[in-house]
Amino acid sequence: MTTTPHRLRWPILMAAVMLLSTLALTLSVAQAQTSLTIGSRLEFTVLDPHKSSAAFDAPLFFGIFDYLIQRDGNTGELYPSLATSWSVSDDGLVWTFELRDDVVFHDGTPFDAEAAAFNFERMVDPATESQYARFEIGPFAAARAVGSHTLELEFSSPYGLLPSALSTYGMGMMSPTAVERLGDEISWNPVGTGPYRFVSFTPGQSVVIEKNPDYAWAADFQARSEPYFDTITFRFIEEDATRAAALERGEIGMALYLDAFDWLDFEADPDFETHGYDRLGYPPAGLFINVMKSPTDDVLVRRALIHATDSELVRDIVFEGIYDASGGVMSRFSFGYDAEAGEMYPFDPERAGELLDEAGWTLNTSTGFRERNGERLTIEYLTLSGVANQAEVLEAEWRRVGIDTNVLVQDNPAQQNTAQSGLHNVVWSQWGGVDPSALQGRYGCENIGGGWNFAHYCNERVTEIFAEARAETDQDVRAELFSELQQILMGDATIVPLYNVKILVAARQGVDGWTPSDATGWFGYLLNLHERD
Repeated sequence: MTTTPHRLRWPILMAAVMLLSTLALTLSVAQAQTSLTIGSRLEFTVLDPHKSSAAFDAPLFFGIFDYLIQRDGNTGELYPSLATSWSVSDDGLVWTFELRDDVVFHDGTPFDAEAAAFNFERMVDPATESQYARFEIGPFAAARAVGSHTLELEFSSPYGLLPSALSTYGMGMMSPTAVERLGDEISWNPVGTGPYRFVSFTPGQSVVIEKNPDYAWAADFQARSEPYFDTITFRFIEEDATRAAALERGEIGMALYLDAFDWLDFEADPDFETHGYDRLGYPPAGLFINVMKSPTDDVLVRRALIHATDSELVRDIVFEGIYDASGGVMSRFSFGYDAEAGEMYPFDPERAGELLDEAGWTLNTSTGFRERNGERLTIEYLTLSGVANQAEVLEAEWRRVGIDTNVLVQDNPAQQNTAQSGLHNVVWSQWGGVDPSALQGRYGCENIGGGWNFAHYCNERVTEIFAEARAETDQDVRAELFSELQQILMGDATIVPLYNVKILVAARQGVDGWTPSDATGWFGYLLNLHERD
């Protein structure tokens, strides 16, 4: 009897075992790949933080990009990030930043002082057409590298808000190599230093990002030091009910900006987790009133609109009472809030009628609407599809005092473009910020037509207040300036205040780590998202 065949069979069996082990390991690795799909109400307007003027772009930015300084949204404290330290000259005109020396962009370009200087010069370059970033950088004059990892930022006047401004979403650091290589295409192919790298953008559908395996420079306050998910997909699902249904069916793992009723349903369901964040509003959600278009070019009509609005009814019907009352152009819990300005226009339909009579709009009892010189008093109301139900409530309220309403519902960015053109009388919008100076984005003369000044409002004293407040470091003096600002803006009836926003988020059980990246609660650091064990 020969044993040769058996001797030959053992190597074959061992090879088979090794092959199966390799296959099992491969399958195990494949199965270990983690992904998260996030449902967002609005499509990102652009993937370039220097060009964006829309706060809802920010969740993506805080994954792809890093910032010189980061803010802990739970405490409001500022922490070193790409910058390890900073100081300001005695005259307040030159800020010096020491930068990390171990950071690289996603394309391999080193992050250094030259790269940082390039970013700031790009923000102010007219060709960039920056709105928010250019505003946040204030009286910027020049950026220069004075060492391989030492950056100087020079300003034409003192700018005490700079550290806070550098933590905002428009200040993300982009790869100079990628910007120069891609040109305008960089706006849809972003390259940063953040915990996640850009993969793809499908217009109208999604953005996909993937883990940056080299990420090793998280700010000390962050809950995680490295990204958890291999891929994160943002799916654009505009309808609140559709987005909630997608989460319930397991098509997405997290839903942002939920309808209050859906959020309450998830809160009562043990299979899901919910988070609600109060959002500082400068101003809160409301209707910006176009002061340049008839009939709202008349301050009496504008004041009548505010008096005719029962904002509590809106909050109860649309948000089940979850949202709090706003306070004029600022949230009631905001720094510098002026209660007198915030309570200037109580709900008073009778007073609204008196103001309209004074403005020459008399009630036609046969139609129920007011008229002047044969023209019906009609308000052109511009809103987003996700909040169109609020328009239905307000349309009914205003009709009680004889005001007719035409409601135009648009998606973004069409709604933003229409609002900038000034074709509306009122436009629904909301705004956030970590300081009342953010109101300049809404009421700065320079932001008419191309920015977010949907009221098309320009006031010389308001312009002076913004300049004084941004340079002032004494917080008591700043509070006095912002009090005066609120008195002017509400006296001129530039907004119909509706409510203070809560950011309502729900996720499947086990998905954790949604942490606000600033005091507004609007944005989240994607770095901290993970699955609990």
